[in-house]
Amino acid sequence: MLVTWLLVLLAATSAFGQSLTATTDAATTAELTPVVSHDADGRVVVRATRIKQPLKVDGRLDEAAYAGVASITEFIQQEPQTGAPATERTEAWVLFDDNYLYLACRCWTEHPS
Repeated sequence: MLVTWLLVLLAATSAFGQSLTATTDAATTAELTPVVSHDADGRVVVRATRIKQPLKVDGRLDEAAYAGVASITEFIQQEPQTGAPATERTEAWVLFDDNYLYLACRCWTEHPS
């Protein structure tokens, strides 16, 4: 079973909007910087990727941005084994345009009941 979530957040401040404008687009950035990296202390760092066109919020995740930007897949369990790798496949994206921040994930489950 596949569960899809898409959350759209309105850019709340003009300063936030200005900082987004200075960032390069998905095609250029994806080649230069990985979506997920780790800092000097080993903590996960996730980079939001600018997209040129707004996403259609319909739960389908079929726009070009999802194919053109690497998904986040490094998830760990909270339960039953805290810190162990996730047992179910999950993909997530953090994308933004001039007006919105998009948080989307595609989650699979082996036992949908």
